[in-house]
Amino acid sequence: MEPMKDWFQKICIGIAAVILGAFIFFQTANFAMFLVIALGVYAVINGFFVLYTGMQAPFAKPMKTAVILRGGISLGIGLFAIFLPMIFLKITWITMLYVIGIQLLISGILGIVNIFEMRKLEMPVTARMVEAVVSIALALLILIMPQQIGETLLKVIGVFVVVYGISMIIRGYKRRKDEEQRYYRTEYNNK
Repeated sequence: MEPMKDWFQKICIGIAAVILGAFIFFQTANFAMFLVIALGVYAVINGFFVLYTGMQAPFAKPMKTAVILRGGISLGIGLFAIFLPMIFLKITWITMLYVIGIQLLISGILGIVNIFEMRKLEMPVTARMVEAVVSIALALLILIMPQQIGETLLKVIGVFVVVYGISMIIRGYKRRKDEEQRYYRTEYNNK
């Protein structure tokens, strides 16, 4: 069996990225839940295999106990993530947005403080002022409407993933065309 052609891999990755990006853009809440559940499924599968290995392998008792404990924890966390995704998702998502909002607010306030020092040193402050104002405005938007801003951020990520996928498809087709041209040149030169 010959290895998969590079151009074909790029096209497959591009198509998958376009589908994933469109899903993120149009189904932001479902994608976030899907991601949490997928990580939970991975943890369950990993935990199962670690438990199986721990029970079957001829390890010394302390090592066997550690492996079984690790597998059990992975299995438990995976099951928890599968069956309670909305609770974890919402708490984690909102907490992350509040942390980002607070960071932007502090950054904007410190930027304004720095502007006063920059003026004393007769440095240009316009760019720093714009950055500080934008940071504070974005922070207030996030802190006031975290859910709406979060969904918008996921939509932006979805758009970037779709654009990346399209670029991979284009690069794959270009690579295929280059390979075909090289093949025909070598065939023509060999005749």
